[in-house]
Amino acid sequence: MRDFAITRTKVVFVLAPIVIPRVPFGLVLGQTSFGESLRYRPELGVNVAIVDRATGETRWSRADPFMLFHTVNAWDEGNDVVLDVCAYPDARIMLTIEDVMAGDTPHWAPSYVERLRIGSSGRVTRVRLSEMPLEFPRVAGRAFGKEHRKVYGVSWPEGRPFFAQPVVIDTVTGEARLAALGPAEFAGECVPVSKANAASESDVWLLTLVLDGASRATELRVLDGSDVAAPPVATVRLPHVVPFGFHGNWVSAARRRDVS
Repeated sequence: MRDFAITRTKVVFVLAPIVIPRVPFGLVLGQTSFGESLRYRPELGVNVAIVDRATGETRWSRADPFMLFHTVNAWDEGNDVVLDVCAYPDARIMLTIEDVMAGDTPHWAPSYVERLRIGSSGRVTRVRLSEMPLEFPRVAGRAFGKEHRKVYGVSWPEGRPFFAQPVVIDTVTGEARLAALGPAEFAGECVPVSKANAASESDVWLLTLVLDGASRATELRVLDGSDVAAPPVATVRLPHVVPFGFHGNWVSAARRRDVS
């Protein structure tokens, strides 16, 4: 399990068919790592567990095989549950992760935003929402647990060395808009921050840390979610390098005071 989604009434777990052997000799003997022991077994299919948040009652569904790490968002629609995920057609992404850890040129193994509808009968349907690769997905805070139209993330168009280019995908039209980056720049996960008096999902600032591999410097860039392709509205040069990473969150100053 890497991720799960929440609706107003349900928790949704999606289990990809990647497992370790029943008797992982190499792992037990210390000859392989946990990651090296994993095996992709598409014949197992994808299993989806929908758990009622009030009663704990669970119902299971099964879908055709795919690989995933992250869900996008989910919501209730009548008796159905609708869930968007970043789906890989197979397990090539595991080779990509190995490449990155070893410092090699990564295999191109894109994931795409797909919509799963899980009916009360257990039937699962899948639809790809855009042909633009996307990972590390986020939605605007106002859309969490509800039907959304905008997905924010980072993309990996073929020719780029890794997921690193901020993108916004329209789930209705499939249109994707990419932020401009230099050839040696890598952007981390985009964190959407609602603007004051936000009236739509596009009314967000996108925060991302950008590592420039040429100058060996890191900037915090603030993009406008309504026009991510435009130049940043603000940049903050950091006093030290932040290695290329993935996840981040934004917390208001008031909330930070509450936590501390």
